[in-house]
Amino acid sequence: MFVLDTNILSAIMSARPSLEVAVWIAGQPEDALFTTTICQAEILAGLAVMPEGRRRVALETAAQAIFADDLMIAAVARANGAGVVTRDIGGFEDCGIPLVDPWQALS
Repeated sequence: MFVLDTNILSAIMSARPSLEVAVWIAGQPEDALFTTTICQAEILAGLAVMPEGRRRVALETAAQAIFADDLMIAAVARANGAGVVTRDIGGFEDCGIPLVDPWQALS
């Protein structure tokens, strides 16, 4: 398991991503890469102070892909050997974690 720091996330979100970082990340299993809410906050805070324009929009799009809420929740659950209790089972189906929908449990 690896936790990607903010500078790594920035390097892969760039219009010209770092080749070294991209190659290293591509060589890792997807389910071994994680980040933290602190890194998410740093990225989002940086985006918030950027001037409006194409560059900011492109970076915000990249950030949305990295910080998809369901993926962040699944990453925390997986890293801690936990399951997720949710009504949105479809958002987690391919994450390799136990899922419980309490609305369906009684059916």
